[in-house]
Amino acid sequence: MTHNGWQQQPGQWQPQQPGAPRTQEVELPLQLRGPFLREFVPDGAYKHRGAQIAAVVFYKNGGHSVITVRGSQHQNKPLVGRPTSVCQVARGRHQVSFEMQLPTLGDQADFTCAVDVNWEVQDFHLVAEKRVVDVEKMLRPPLLDLFGEEL
Repeated sequence: MTHNGWQQQPGQWQPQQPGAPRTQEVELPLQLRGPFLREFVPDGAYKHRGAQIAAVVFYKNGGHSVITVRGSQHQNKPLVGRPTSVCQVARGRHQVSFEMQLPTLGDQADFTCAVDVNWEVQDFHLVAEKRVVDVEKMLRPPLLDLFGEEL
């Protein structure tokens, strides 16, 4: 008896069914509110998939790795040891739109303005650390302060 598959009994090996997905599909929502997508604890070593998402992998010693389709950048990554947490962050350019009330000159009345913010992540590790899930909630207070002071 050999150890290769030629001597297997018929019916033991099942081919993949036609139409069954071979890989996990990565699809970002069209109206993405912020870059932080999710956090999970991997069962073992992390295998990165998808060009639309960057992964920030955290280790027990405090080190981290930023992994994209273009490669990896490691900061204090341990030689031995598995990740303790993985955060997924959206890549690419995105837009969030919202309305806000601004005061008129002299604070006599308010008017509604539409705000369109085009954003793209430059520091994936910082997004994971700060957990930026909603760009509007992050930008609204500084915008109100900025425009309130100018008037």
